[in-house]
Amino acid sequence: GATDYMNFTTVIPGKVATDKNWSEIRNACIKSNNYKTFTALTIDICKENCTNEDGIDCQSIEYNLVSHTCSISDTRSTSDDYTEPCHVRGWEYMERRLDAG
Repeated sequence: GATDYMNFTTVIPGKVATDKNWSEIRNACIKSNNYKTFTALTIDICKENCTNEDGIDCQSIEYNLVSHTCSISDTRSTSDDYTEPCHVRGWEYMERRLDAG
């Protein structure tokens, strides 16, 4: 069809390519539910740390582009502590898709 040429992922500096296992980036966060917080150079590294975490069933990440701080959590946007937009500026939120294989 006419849209076949659009089936590729464009990587724009500073933006994350679409990931079928994760939600889109939101200006949101979950208050006081961080399991671990550490420095990560990119949001992709932050996502990897969540995926590879053994201590909890990691469900979401919050990433600060300025400080390169990554927080991982076993809570999601269904939590009462979830706020969108985030109560603190500069944080981006992503959560794992429940239907991801």
